[in-house]
Amino acid sequence: MEQLNVFQHARELLANVTLAEYLASQPPRTVISITASDPLSQVLRRFASASLVAAPCFADEAQTRFLGFLDLMDVVAAVVDAARHQGPGTPTAGSDIGGGSICLSRHSLAVRCRSGVARELAEQPVSAIRATANDAQLVYQAQLSNTLLQVVRQGFTHPVDKLACHRLAVFMPAGGASGGGDWDDNIVGGGGGDPTGMTTAGIPSLQVTHIVSQSDMLQFLYKHQAQLGNTLLGSTLRQLGVQEKQVLCVPAELAVIDALAGMVDARVPAVAVIDSEESGRLLGNLSISDLRGKPSHFEQLAKPVGDFLREGGWHGGSRWRAASPRGGVAAKFGVRSPDCLPHEPPLAVCHLDSTLGEVLGLLAGRRLHRLFIVDGERRPLGVVSIADILTLLAG
Repeated sequence: MEQLNVFQHARELLANVTLAEYLASQPPRTVISITASDPLSQVLRRFASASLVAAPCFADEAQTRFLGFLDLMDVVAAVVDAARHQGPGTPTAGSDIGGGSICLSRHSLAVRCRSGVARELAEQPVSAIRATANDAQLVYQAQLSNTLLQVVRQGFTHPVDKLACHRLAVFMPAGGASGGGDWDDNIVGGGGGDPTGMTTAGIPSLQVTHIVSQSDMLQFLYKHQAQLGNTLLGSTLRQLGVQEKQVLCVPAELAVIDALAGMVDARVPAVAVIDSEESGRLLGNLSISDLRGKPSHFEQLAKPVGDFLREGGWHGGSRWRAASPRGGVAAKFGVRSPDCLPHEPPLAVCHLDSTLGEVLGLLAGRRLHRLFIVDGERRPLGVVSIADILTLLAG
C-alpha cells in the first residue's frame, strides 16, 4: 500500500481549510479562565459545572501574565504526591499479564486518601499545583490564516517545543491582535512547567479567544469523512502500521487512587480496567475525564475502580451494570462478580483488523479520546488514540 497516496486526500482536506474558516463554522464557546490564587476546590467546581478537564490559568484577574493550562492530570498528580508524602509508602507495582500489558496490583494510598489528605489539598490555591506536562500551544490570533494541516502538525503532532500537546489556545493582546503570520515566530509557549516561569514576552495583557483541541480536529475529519477516500477509510489499523503495544491495566478491585498513581508514574491519561490478572479481560476504562466533579467527593478515590465507575465517577449516575445476577462462590465470600460490563451502549473497542472508518466512527460518535485494541478474548493488546489518528493522517 502506497502510504503517501492513501493519506493524500486527508492532508488536502486539512490544507484547504484555514483556522479562521474552521472557527467561523463553529458555534461560539465561552472560554473559562482561572487565576493562580483561586482555591483548587473552586476551580474543580467550575470544571464540573462546565464539564471541563482543563482551563487557561493567569497570574491575576487582569490577565497580565499567562501561567499555562491547569489540567485535571495536574490535580491528580498533586493528590497522589500529597498521599505519598503523608508517610512511608510503597511504590506502585505491576505484573506482566501477557500481550505486553502490565497490571497494577499494589494497594498503598487508599487509607491516606480516606484520611483527608486530598481534601486538604483542595483548599490550596492553584499556584500550589505544578503542571506535569505541556497541555496547550499558544498562538497569536494573527495566525488564523494558518491551515488546519499546520495546526495539526505544528500544534498537536509535532509541537515546536517537542512536548505532548492536546489544545491550541488562540489569543490576542489587549487592545488588538499583534504579530506576524508565521507559526514558529508567534508561539509564546506551552502550558506546562513551573507556573512561575511562564511569561508572555512582555505582552501586558492577554485575551484567549478560542481553544481548539485534538478532539475538535477529529470531529472535523469525521464530519468530512467522504472526502477522505474509500481506500483510506477501508484500510485496517494493521495495514496503516498500527501495532500491539504495552497497555497499563488495573483490576476492578484496585483503589482509584492507586490506579491514578500508576497513571501519573507512567505519564498516561487512562488505564484499562480488567476483571483479573489471570484472565485479563477488559471491562472498562478509567481516564482523566472520569474525574470531573466536586472536591467534596475526594473520598471516592479510595473506592475500588469498579465501584467508582459503576457509580459514574464524580459525575454520578450508573455507567456499569451487572451482566448476570450476583451469587455463587463470589457472593459467598463477599467478592463482586467479574461479570460487570459497561452500561449501554457497550464498551467501545477495536481490533487490529478494524478499519479506520470504523475507528473514526467510534471515536467521533461516542466522543472518546481512545480505543483499546483487544484480541478475541477481549484482552488489551494496545490502544489507539486521537493523537495516533492525527499523526497518521497529517504526517
